Amino acid sequence: MRGLRVERMARRGVWATVLVVLLAQVIASRVAPAQDVADQAAALVVYPYVVVDGTNGVDTLLQLSNAGEADVGVRCFYENATHYCSNNPATACTDDTTCSPGGVCEAQWTAHEFVIGLMPGQPQAWRASEGKIAVGIPAVDPMVGLLRCTVVDIDTFLPIAANVLEGTALLDEFRPEPSPEFDTARYNALGFRALGPGDGDGALTLGSEYAGCANVVSYAHFTAGVADPVAPQRQVNTRVVVVPCSVDYAAGLPGSVMVHYSVWNEFGQRVGSSRRVTGQDAAGLSDVHATLFSAATLGTLTAKTTVAGIEGGVLVLGIETHAEPDVIGAGSAAFGVEHRGSRATNDLVVLPPNL
Repeated sequence: MRGLRVERMARRGVWATVLVVLLAQVIASRVAPAQDVADQAAALVVYPYVVVDGTNGVDTLLQLSNAGEADVGVRCFYENATHYCSNNPATACTDDTTCSPGGVCEAQWTAHEFVIGLMPGQPQAWRASEGKIAVGIPAVDPMVGLLRCTVVDIDTFLPIAANVLEGTALLDEFRPEPSPEFDTARYNALGFRALGPGDGDGALTLGSEYAGCANVVSYAHFTAGVADPVAPQRQVNTRVVVVPCSVDYAAGLPGSVMVHYSVWNEFGQRVGSSRRVTGQDAAGLSDVHATLFSAATLGTLTAKTTVAGIEGGVLVLGIETHAEPDVIGAGSAAFGVEHRGSRATNDLVVLPPNL
């Protein structure tokens, strides 16, 4: 995994190019804003990308705060979608080549629940690799997955309509050799605000009880395989994290949705493809599709992609990396996307029975 660091000059280069080209498209879209938000306190928050790899110094620092004026309980669920080798289930992998001969790198999915209490105005912060055993937060390592947390009554653990949770995540990597280097990239958790008192059961309905998922998610990006226009010796790579809005913790079933990608180049020409996402998909553009996002296919330096869930809503996070091959000092930035419009159907987050 590349080092993670906000590289402002490179990002400015992206937006300077993309905004000029895509301004007309952005203005023309004018779709109603999505209901899920990243800048307001909410009753349900989702951290789309939590990654831990202790062997390589990769970790995620998570913070969760109670912005309200009363004590609340919080039920949280880690969804671990780490891949493992079929011929060695204890070995985490990224692709088949990282497994021993004959092994296949297979996706796994497990959910782990923990419950914490938060006093008014109290923040709670922890490294995912270490947890915080004193307050009931477990450690996870390795992990490539996500975290969802929802407000519950401190005594009954039943969901309550209290828009008080705020969250941030800091992706970091420390490499001691050949020289110490510490890189970070930060993003805000996505929040779903409660829309009314709710019915207090374990099925959280996104779109009626809670704010709904976006109908369409869009983002501007460099095409796959291009050079950084600010530092041409560097290559730009974009990782896209896609998470289904629905999940059934009670039945132990991950969300699964067919996702359609539509990609526009700088001339307004469009290509598209679909891909199923189960649990989570955290992949580089070339891994999502071998040619769809490539500069050779699109013929331009930048593009705009829209993501739409065919059978359910999705959440999306982007991570852009600028790196010179075989040179220490890669820099990455987690960047937000535009969540637009409201879905015609609801999504469900189903909690297991109370502890």
